[in-house]
Amino acid sequence: MTSETAVLIPEAWLYTREDESVRVEVHEDGGVWAASITGPGTEHRLRVFHEQRTFDTFRAEHNRELLSKGFRLRVMSERRVSEAAVKPPATVVPHERRRR
Repeated sequence: MTSETAVLIPEAWLYTREDESVRVEVHEDGGVWAASITGPGTEHRLRVFHEQRTFDTFRAEHNRELLSKGFRLRVMSERRVSEAAVKPPATVVPHERRRR
C-alpha cells in the first residue's frame, strides 16, 4: 500500500501598497493556465498560457515587478492536491506569510 502526500498549490495572491491592492487568481484546465489580475484600481487583465513553464516565468516576473513597485504579498490562498498529481514549478518565488 502506498501513501500519497498532499501538497498545497497556490491559487490566488493578494498584494497591497498603502490603500491599493492587486489580486491575482490562477485557474488551470487541461494544460491551459489563466491568470486573472485585478488592480490596482479598476484595472483588470487576463493572461492565458499554454505551457506551465511560460506561466511560471510570467508569475515570477509579475511578482518581482509588484515587489519593486512597493507592493507586499499579504495573502496567498492554496488548495490541497495529491503529490502524485503535481509537477514542481520551474520557478519558485518566495513569498511572505503573515504571522499572527
